[in-house]
Amino acid sequence: MKLTQLLERLEYEVRQGSDEVEVTQLINDSRKVTEGSVFVCISGAVSDGHKYIDDVAAKGAAAVIVERPVDAPKGLTVIRVDDTRYALALMSAAYFGYPAEKLKVIGITGTKGKTTTTYMVKSILEGVGHKVGLIGTIEAIIGDKAIPANNTTPESYTIHQYFAQMAEAGCDSVVMEVSSQGLMLHRTAGIQFEIGIFTNLGRIISARTSIRTSKITNAAKGSCLHSAIWELPMWMTDGMKTYLRMPRAKWRLLDSRRRQTFALQTCSIFQGLGIWELSTR
Repeated sequence: MKLTQLLERLEYEVRQGSDEVEVTQLINDSRKVTEGSVFVCISGAVSDGHKYIDDVAAKGAAAVIVERPVDAPKGLTVIRVDDTRYALALMSAAYFGYPAEKLKVIGITGTKGKTTTTYMVKSILEGVGHKVGLIGTIEAIIGDKAIPANNTTPESYTIHQYFAQMAEAGCDSVVMEVSSQGLMLHRTAGIQFEIGIFTNLGRIISARTSIRTSKITNAAKGSCLHSAIWELPMWMTDGMKTYLRMPRAKWRLLDSRRRQTFALQTCSIFQGLGIWELSTR
């Protein structure tokens, strides 16, 4: 495919070469680069992909995506973007044929309760006839296949790879955990969530910085809420009705301006200006 196909939803600048170059693979790990790859230079906590431009060029990379000025060998196409993590997310979606657009994507964020809620929602939807994929802290579930997880929210390339496999397996929807770290690292950038579920909000210790990051975390979780369509579709409503017939389950609409303390066994679905609270206690 041409590089322009992967860049079609991004703003970018061609610093060297041509964006019409043919590419074979999308890669963000320099060790996996092969002839014709496009390498996305990610500035990570441990290593910086910009340092490996000469290495990937020697392996036959056709292009590199960078977020700062670099010196690159002649013959290597260099594309400059504002944020390479964001670019990787949108390029991954394009690389796999925008599989998220073939699924109803349900994102679950919050400090606690994400994992439990993903399995609960998956069970609800399957109970009313939907085929549902799952991405979370424990595993990714694609049809009958379970893949152990390394991160709560995988890298964007992996997310879209899973989405593509889910669509191919006949899934019509996917429920996924969306961590604050995953949001801050743009792993879900470009994904239009059909529904967003917000479990609760609290202070956490960031594994990346070892400091309390409640303000950053709150803002990140808010970005997930803004990327969702806050309207409960009929297919989801029917699923919820199935769950509501369970003993001790309560469903009520709260005033969005009212302070509410969420318990561990409570999940809240923001809809319009209100908060739908489902409590199993």
